[in-house]
Amino acid sequence: MDYAFLHEGIDKSNPARWKGCMDHVFAAPKKVTPVVHLNAIPYIQLPEVMQALRAKTSMSAYCVRWLALTACRSSEARRMSWVEINMASKTWIIPSARMKSGREHRVPLNEECIEILTKLDQFKSENDVMVFVNKLSDVAASKALKIVSYSEATVHGLRSSFRDWCGDNTNFSREVCEAALAHAAQNQTEAAYRRSDLFEKRRDLMMQWGEYLRSRKVSLV
Repeated sequence: MDYAFLHEGIDKSNPARWKGCMDHVFAAPKKVTPVVHLNAIPYIQLPEVMQALRAKTSMSAYCVRWLALTACRSSEARRMSWVEINMASKTWIIPSARMKSGREHRVPLNEECIEILTKLDQFKSENDVMVFVNKLSDVAASKALKIVSYSEATVHGLRSSFRDWCGDNTNFSREVCEAALAHAAQNQTEAAYRRSDLFEKRRDLMMQWGEYLRSRKVSLV
């Protein structure tokens, strides 16, 4: 109807369009859609979960450890290629095409991340482009986490565990913690003026997170 209004001379445009019409009648979907939280492991249990994962040598176990250590999204880790890794600077650069935000994201790598990469490099063949080979699926990673955590926790929930730990146990600013999760600033004015990705502060944060995950807190059983 919008097309016909513009090009074929009908006397009214689409009465069911959202902008300028239905948005004056109904609330915006984002305001009324309930937020669904994915199951997450309480961060106090994660050191024990990580210890159980370190005892395993499957590709999925290595991937779940990486997800916990970097607080990245599952697809970002599972599709990670060796060319994205800079071992000298201990940095993982995720290209914009693979980011939800559409912006390149630098991830500082702590010591356990380097250990994982060193181990996986031993398994790499000349034809391997991906760090986690065999086209590792999200289902496989989730299964590996559920087996060691005795729960229905999701790998995406590891991001929530990390964020809760940041808020409860560190003095890092909200901006640094959100930047570690590659979250864009909600305020458009703030986003327009923010140029730094707070990388060095995030490196300190992720180092502390790695040290925490090396500690032992509680037993899962």
